[in-house]
This record gives sequence, structure tokens and C-alpha cells, in this order.
Amino acid sequence: MTPLVRSTLLEWRATTNGVSEYVFFNPQRPGVHIRSVKTAWHNALKMAGIQRFAIYQCRHTFATRLAASGVSDTVIDQLLGHSRRDVLRFYTARVLEYLRDAITRLDQLRTTKTELPNASRASASEGPQSKGAIVVN
Repeated sequence: MTPLVRSTLLEWRATTNGVSEYVFFNPQRPGVHIRSVKTAWHNALKMAGIQRFAIYQCRHTFATRLAASGVSDTVIDQLLGHSRRDVLRFYTARVLEYLRDAITRLDQLRTTKTELPNASRASASEGPQSKGAIVVN
């Protein structure tokens, strides 16, 4: 849990006077959690002036941003609570910007790997000529 999430939850508990141990509780029966947050979610969006969207899209955004920041699929699966790895592909979007970034990183790696042998060749040309293939991983 991030410090921001923790402070927000503590603020929520203070706002609700700790009436329930649940974040989403039934106001008439605070000891009972709400089984579906759909109505509360849509009301919250309306009050915030945000266009209506399904709450599961937050999960999708969470997974996509984790993937884009370099978090491994295994860790993302665990954070989302998946029992099967193939479920992850439904949550992570193929964001064009991230795909371009991945190709740029690959090109940077290739450039770095090919510049090193070229630099070695330049220094080797001052001495005896070496012959052989250059291997780039």
C-alpha cells in the first residue's frame, strides 16, 4: 500500500468516525459491507463531474501502468490476484506510446552493443589488424 492510499484510507475512517471496518459499508448496517459498489461508484463519478465508466477499467489502468513502468507480469498477476497468468493480457493495454518506447530501448541497446566493437576496432587499427567476426547479442 502506498503512503497516499494509506493516508486516504485513514482520512476516510476519520470522516466516517470509524463507524465501520469496511471502506464500502452499508450506512444502515455499518457492520455489513456492500456486495456491489456499482451504484456508489456511479454516484461518486457524477458528484465529481467525471464521465461515467465501469469501475473495472481502474483495474485495467492499474495493470497497464505497472506493465509500462517495467513491473514483471508475475508481480502484476500477484497484485491483481490472478490464479492464471493468461488473464493478464485482458487487463494490460497495448498503448502505442509504450510500444514505441520498447522499440526505442531495443534500438538503444543495439546501438550500444555495436558501438563498443567499433570503438575496439578503432583502437585495434592503431596496432596489428585483427580479423574475425563481431558478435552482437
